[in-house]
Amino acid sequence: MSEGKLKKYLKRPLPPIIGNKILTPVILTDSKGFGLWDQVSKQVELEIRWWCKSSCTSQKGFTWLQQNIAQNIERIGNIHLYVWLGTCDLTTYDSKFISITSEQNIIQQITDIYQEIVEFLKSYPGCKITFLEIPPYSIIDFNSYKKHDNPSSFKNQEEQLIKNVQELNNNIRYINSTLDTSSPNFAIDINHHHQEKTSKSKKLTLRDNYMFKLYRDGIHPKPTLSKVWLKKLATQIQRQCWG
Repeated sequence: MSEGKLKKYLKRPLPPIIGNKILTPVILTDSKGFGLWDQVSKQVELEIRWWCKSSCTSQKGFTWLQQNIAQNIERIGNIHLYVWLGTCDLTTYDSKFISITSEQNIIQQITDIYQEIVEFLKSYPGCKITFLEIPPYSIIDFNSYKKHDNPSSFKNQEEQLIKNVQELNNNIRYINSTLDTSSPNFAIDINHHHQEKTSKSKKLTLRDNYMFKLYRDGIHPKPTLSKVWLKKLATQIQRQCWG
């Protein structure tokens, strides 16, 4: 989707708030969340609690949750937890560049941790949970941003990464269906639809289906995309946390 279309979406007003807040919305995520947090301005958005930590894997997020949720619920009341973790599991960061995680069963490992979080939250029956889908992201663009000598050498890794993101999102949709909830579709906002002429001119890769230029560095969204994703989240949060 072009930046112009994203800006057009942002001009649409949010539906009016109906009722009172019944759950405090909390987003547990990695550094993706900081860009959205920076764009907060409207009433529902201002009610969101952001539990963000750079390079946070699913396991690290779960461990933090186990250690901190009780005191936080005591302080802010029952929550609707939006878990947006998985990006830092699918790739490995070596302090400068990223590469695809080598573990063969990484999708299952992440999914198992999601299920553990679901079981853990059952100890807090007044709370609810939703897993947020992982936006496709680019190893090539991130490593290029970090001045790698040959970022295109990660082309095959990037193709596999996009497949892994799609597979993980399928698992997220299934888990959410068992919880009677769903996630906004973030991938659709960076979809790139090819004209027939363009498609015939070269062999397309999975990467070609996405407009990674809407990201600052291949992973973190630029302000316009951050605002779009925040608005999508706020729309869902308003529906699920007010009544």
